[in-house]
Formats: sequence, structure tokens, C-alpha cells
Amino acid sequence: FFLVFFSSWFSYGSVLVLFGGGGASTVYYLLKKKKEIAGRIILLMAAGIISAVLNFVLFIRHFVFNSGLQGSWDFAYPPLHFSLAALLIWTRNVFALFFYMMLNYPFYWGLIFCLLGAAGLYLRNKSFLVMFMGVFFAVFIAALFRVYPYFERMILFLTPLFLILIGAAAELISFKKKWFNIVLSLALMFIIVYFPGKVALKQLQEPFAQQEIKPVMQFVSENFEKGQKVFVFKKSGPAFDYYFPKFGFLEDDLIFGEAFGNFIELYESDLAKTSEHEYVWFILSHITSEEVKNIEKFLNQKEHAIIFEYNMFSVGGIPPGYLRNGGGVSAFTFLCYFPKKSDDE
Repeated sequence: FFLVFFSSWFSYGSVLVLFGGGGASTVYYLLKKKKEIAGRIILLMAAGIISAVLNFVLFIRHFVFNSGLQGSWDFAYPPLHFSLAALLIWTRNVFALFFYMMLNYPFYWGLIFCLLGAAGLYLRNKSFLVMFMGVFFAVFIAALFRVYPYFERMILFLTPLFLILIGAAAELISFKKKWFNIVLSLALMFIIVYFPGKVALKQLQEPFAQQEIKPVMQFVSENFEKGQKVFVFKKSGPAFDYYFPKFGFLEDDLIFGEAFGNFIELYESDLAKTSEHEYVWFILSHITSEEVKNIEKFLNQKEHAIIFEYNMFSVGGIPPGYLRNGGGVSAFTFLCYFPKKSDDE
């Protein structure tokens, strides 16, 4: 009881596990006429409701209703106006991101394991399958109401559940012959370790960059000098707005960019605004490698010098990995000097 009560204070996601899994299990046991078990679950859920309401009123509501933070998470919510086909494609992309980018599993391999595991749970442990599905529906409904980002945060729920499904799939296709089960177990161990292992080894050799903008903003605020300007990349705006009050920047010091993607004319406009000033800090996050190249291309049209660069991994050099990893996962800054010609020249 006390564990459930305090769990939401340590993990917002645990509330969704409680209400999704607990709610689905309650309905399941009521239909099975097992009222005693359903009553225990309801009691635990009541503790969770009280705790979640207190947590929301005191803390979480400030994040849920923050427009800047919501803007940076916009991609993580289901489209507000969608057809069934668009929703299915969006959901497929959620799982493809998890299987391939997070665990490095090919999408269809992961899908096969999930289907086999679901079949195994249906045959041997229906109550767990009901709870399992309830969690997914709870997170999806929360995303529809824009109170929990679904797209990337699903990894919090999918990783342990995916491993359970692999075990259920192995049990489903196991045979009575001992030697076959040994071979099957070894094969599954190899499959489980091989794909994520490749990613882990790559990260040891080439650490992935981070998109956390807060330390970048802190670095700029600590090194900012009077007369300098701060250019904020278009897609960095929502996260920048959220942290902005904490770092003492003045509105007059800021230049908000309009360029993103391959809208070339917008890069020209941003360059015209920034090159009017002598020293400009560029703050970039949630940026792709293509967008980095576009910025570099237009900077090269003006005489300039990059004094130094900074991200969470280095000071003074090229941020490791922000191009190598395909972009979209890094935050960094650089101080750019645009020399001004004197009147004599």
C-alpha cells in the first residue's frame, strides 16, 4: 500500500502502469467473478489516486500546462486530426523507433517476438496479458490528452515488457525434449544480446550526443559578455523558453531564428539578422545533420570565425557525434565572430 502510494512521487509513469494495468486487471477479475482479488486491486488504486492527485497539484501541473515544454514534445503526441491509416502509421513508427533505435532490433523481428509472446501469454497467463495491454492503452490515452509524451517515453514501459514477451515466446515454442530447449535458450540469449550489444559497443567507441539544452544555456550565460547576442535555432525555441527565466538573459540579447528543415530562404533571413552583430552565440538543439549543414553553408557566405564550441562532451572542439550520429539528438553552442569593416576600409 505505501509502496504504491509513494511510487508516483518517483515516477510519473508508474501512475500510468497502476491505472492501466490495475484498471484492466480489475475489470478482468470482476468478469471472472473474483471480487476479492478485484477489491484488493481497487484498494491499491485508491492509494495511487490520492498520491497522484497530490503530486499533480503540487508539482506536475506546472509541467503539463507549460506551453514551451508542450511545444518541444509536440512530435511525441498522436496527431490531433488523424485518419485511422495515419494513426496506424504513427503507432508503427513508435514501435519501429523502439525496436530499431533503442534496442537495434529490426522492426519485423521485434514484431514477431511480440506476437509470439502475446500468444504465449494468452494460452498460459491471460490475466498478465490483460494487465500488459492495459498499460499500453493507458499511456496512449494519456498521450491523446497531451499529458504524457508517447513517442520516445514508451521505452520506459516497452523494455521490461518486451523482455517478458521474449520469455513467453520461448515458452510457447519450447518442446519437451531437453536438448532442444537448451539449443533454443542459447539461441534466444544470442538474439537478446547481439543487437543491443552492437549498440552498446558503438556507444563505447563513439558516445551518442545529447539533446539536453539546459547545460548549454548555462555555459552561454556564464560566458556571455555585454554587447554579444544569442541566436536561438527555431526548433530549440520551446525548450529555450522553458529554461529562459533561470539564466538571466535579456530580451534584447536574443535573436530567434525562423529557419528549419530545407527552407533555404529562411536561413538567408536568419543569417542577415545574426551577421549584423559582431559576436553571436548560436544555441542549437533538436537539430538534424541536414540542418547543421544548411547553417554551415550560409555561415560560409559571410566572413566569420568560430571562436570555440561547446557541448556536454567537450569544450573548444567540434562536438563529437552531432553529425556522425545523424543529428536530432544533440545540443551544442558556438560563439561566432563576424568582423566589421572600419570606416577607413
